[in-house]
Amino acid sequence: MYACRDLAMAAPAAAFASSKWNAHADAQTCVFRFLEIPEPKYPPTFDKSKNVLHVLYKQKGNALLNLTEFKSPEYKEEFTTEYHASLLVTLRSKFSDESIEKMEQGCPGYTETLKDLAYALKLFSAGEPLPPPPPPPEPEVVPAPEASTSEAQPGEGTAQDGEAAPPATGEAPASPVASPVAAEAPASPTPAPSG
Repeated sequence: MYACRDLAMAAPAAAFASSKWNAHADAQTCVFRFLEIPEPKYPPTFDKSKNVLHVLYKQKGNALLNLTEFKSPEYKEEFTTEYHASLLVTLRSKFSDESIEKMEQGCPGYTETLKDLAYALKLFSAGEPLPPPPPPPEPEVVPAPEASTSEAQPGEGTAQDGEAAPPATGEAPASPVASPVAAEAPASPTPAPSG
């Protein structure tokens, strides 16, 4: 919250950006980049300007670091200024008088809104990027039950207790044992009664 407040008070004459070195500092430290914008119509960019400042901010104070975003081989807390309680005092030796005047006379509504927005976005809470989440588990494929030979196919009769299913032709099943009616029938036709 302190960093967001000081940053908002300096914003009327400057631009700020994140720094890759913020992830290398401890949990009580914020590191960010600052760039003076003397002419709002033609602002310099962080990538092309040679006047980018790296600010180390702690609750007890802040100072400028001797770092560059791409040329410094590693993070070191090597200061180019003394610790100051206010960011405006730290920047006073690096910014022009016109820019310092803009910061001191900034619109309170603007600076308060920017402070609240920076705090709501947790602007200085970024650390090491989180690893990507593991891929979701693949769904388990359950094979469909295969049709067994004992199941009835369309158009066929069903078999029970191990018996063979009758054919679907409409004919009566052939039986190896003669039916009782056929066994009692005489082998020859009965003679007609005389009379």
